[in-house]
Amino acid sequence: MIVTHRPRCVLLCLAILTLVGNRVAAAQDSTCTYERCALRLIYYSPFSVQLLAGPSGGARAVEVDILSGGGDSVRARYRAFRRNWGRSKAFFYLGVTTLLMQFAAFDDAEAARSQQREDVALSLAVVPLSFAISANVTSRSARHHLVRAIEFYNASLSRAR
Repeated sequence: MIVTHRPRCVLLCLAILTLVGNRVAAAQDSTCTYERCALRLIYYSPFSVQLLAGPSGGARAVEVDILSGGGDSVRARYRAFRRNWGRSKAFFYLGVTTLLMQFAAFDDAEAARSQQREDVALSLAVVPLSFAISANVTSRSARHHLVRAIEFYNASLSRAR
């Protein structure tokens, strides 16, 4: 079975990589050939991913923001990645917040020994679950846009050879 999607944690690691990775200006370099500057995502584990440029032996880590300097197709996909990644984070934080509120409501209902309030608190589990599903869907969409942006970026390098 071929796995086509990685969990949301992969995108979180990718976002962390953009914050702490080193800056490479190879995208703006006109001498950047496909062999020297092609980008690829390397999955070290389900929770660890790195964006590399260059041949596998001498690859160097780059930031995802390097895609913002590509052609129109690359920039459009990169913007879609950033937009969906931001939505995914928002849904995730809303889900965590509503889950904590649901736990507080359930705890309050237990303290009051009210079965009706407990039932209402349990029925509110649908809200954080819907936010979690939305976060997962948008993070998968963000990953798809990132992969497509890398493909367009690499295709533009091969034309510049």
